[in-house]
Amino acid sequence: MNASVVLEATPGARRWRSGWIVRVAWLVTACVALALHASALPSLVRQISPDRAAALAAAGLTPAAYAGWLGFIGVLTALAFAAAGGLLIWYRPNERMAQFAAFVLLLFGSLTFTGQGTSPVGDYPILMWAYAVLDALGRAGFTVFVFVFPNGRFVPRWTRWLALAWIAVQVPVPFAQVDFVKPVLPIVEL
Repeated sequence: MNASVVLEATPGARRWRSGWIVRVAWLVTACVALALHASALPSLVRQISPDRAAALAAAGLTPAAYAGWLGFIGVLTALAFAAAGGLLIWYRPNERMAQFAAFVLLLFGSLTFTGQGTSPVGDYPILMWAYAVLDALGRAGFTVFVFVFPNGRFVPRWTRWLALAWIAVQVPVPFAQVDFVKPVLPIVEL
């Protein structure tokens, strides 16, 4: 009987390694997305219009308190989406639908849904492209996610064209100038 050791990678070992690679990629994406979200928090006070500041003063609130509250709600929302995605990626790192859902929940919840990602762009213009790409991925990914959940298939098949049309409307928004998009925003940001 030959007791030689075979150094072949078993399918289980490849799965284990690929699971860790996906987890690390998700963590890197989470750090970038949440850093972009956190960098928006200080500039929330500057976004309050003079009319809103006057209304807040009449209600007995300071703009800083109002911006702090908005920031707090945004952080809680981003963390809730990130936690849901983190649980998916931690417990099901080798399932494609779980991987897709984890990345989509992370990007959509931390950048697109909260809407606070555009705040630091004025302070740090170099972040505009990083924010725009991640926001577009979040928008497109969430649109596809809605149509393919839970089994990863478009059912009925014609919904893929509906998803593609909605993605074509949503994806250009982060890349466009705000003044250019303002007339269209009520239609796009339902």
